[in-house]
Amino acid sequence: MMLSSTPMIATVASGGPGGTFLPTGQYITPTLVPNSSYQALNPGISQLPEFIAGGAVSIAKSPDGTILAVLTCGYNSQTLPSKQSVTNEYIFIFDIHNRTPVQTQVVQLASTFVGIIFSPDGQTLYVGGGSDDSIHSFRKQGGLWTEMGAPISLGYTTANDLYPGDYPPMTGGLDITRDGTILAVANYSNDSQ
Repeated sequence: MMLSSTPMIATVASGGPGGTFLPTGQYITPTLVPNSSYQALNPGISQLPEFIAGGAVSIAKSPDGTILAVLTCGYNSQTLPSKQSVTNEYIFIFDIHNRTPVQTQVVQLASTFVGIIFSPDGQTLYVGGGSDDSIHSFRKQGGLWTEMGAPISLGYTTANDLYPGDYPPMTGGLDITRDGTILAVANYSNDSQ
C-alpha cells in the first residue's frame, strides 16, 4: 500500500501499536519505556505561549546524573503577532535527580547544531554554535547556566579538501578528554577538527 498524504497516514495509523506512525512505515513510541514520560519543549516566548520548540537533536547528562541539557537545532523560526520574525535555538535544562524531569531553565542561542557536552567536573556546559562556527561555554551562576564571555570562534572561513568553498563551516559534534583539558570539535561540511 502506498500512502501519499498525512491525513491518510493518520487514518491508517489509528489501529497501530500506539505512538506515532512515520512515513517510513515505523512507529515512534517515546513513552513505551517503563517510567518514561513526554514533555513538550516550550521555551516560554511571551508572545507565542503555545509554541513548542522542534528539532531536539542532542542531549547531555551531567557527570553526577542530576542535570539533563537538551539542545534544539534548525526548526524554530516563528513569526510573532507583530509580524517580527524570530529564529532561535534552545538549550532546555532539566533537573533529573528525582524520577520526573523538571525544566529549570531555557537558554536561547542564535545558532546550534548537534554539539553539547558537560565538562568532566560538571561545572561547564559546552555547546557548538552551528553555522556560527563557534563554541559557547556556560557555567552556573546564581542557580542559572550563564554564558561565560564571548563564544570561542574556530576561525574557519571555507571548506577544506574535497569541496573547497562549497559549504560553510559548521560546528558539529563535541567530545572532551577525561581530564577536561582538550575539547574536540568536529566541523560538519568542513573536513576539519
